[in-house]
Amino acid sequence: MRRSLDGGWRVARRRSFGTIRQLPSGRFQARYPGPDGRLRTAPDTFESRADASRFLSAIETDMLRGLWSDPKTGDTTLRVYADAWLAERRVRGRPLAPRTVDTYRHSLDMWILPFLGEMPLRTITPAVVRRWHAEVSSSTGITATRQACARSSIRPSPTTRSHAIHAASEAPASRTRRSDR
Repeated sequence: MRRSLDGGWRVARRRSFGTIRQLPSGRFQARYPGPDGRLRTAPDTFESRADASRFLSAIETDMLRGLWSDPKTGDTTLRVYADAWLAERRVRGRPLAPRTVDTYRHSLDMWILPFLGEMPLRTITPAVVRRWHAEVSSSTGITATRQACARSSIRPSPTTRSHAIHAASEAPASRTRRSDR
């Protein structure tokens, strides 16, 4: 309990998201958990507790809306992410079969990376993916585009507003909807 300005007592409310602490300098530091559970520190300190609280509220709102992206990974290009993803990809705890890696690499190299490879993940939005899809479809035909999407689909990552590559094992080509045939 804290003493209020009018002399009475009031209960200090705890934040439901993030923490704020006062530093020896008198400034305030905000920290918050990312979707992966890791604690992140705000890039700057704040003059007042209220400023830090507003920052945390904005971060929480962005996360709830799916607009938050990790400041440390936002500058990673799709090419770098895709290479790491392909090297680390596991299915039921085992690495991908060599033929599967070759198939995914071919789809990435032929259809995805030439168009989107140098873009930072944070800039790949649904509109960018639609534009990419239209370009590839118009130059190669719908079949090649559908095969590239089926092998390595591009969709929103659950932890960021960026878009990442997810394996075909999560969206198999053989299970296309009847309307797509």
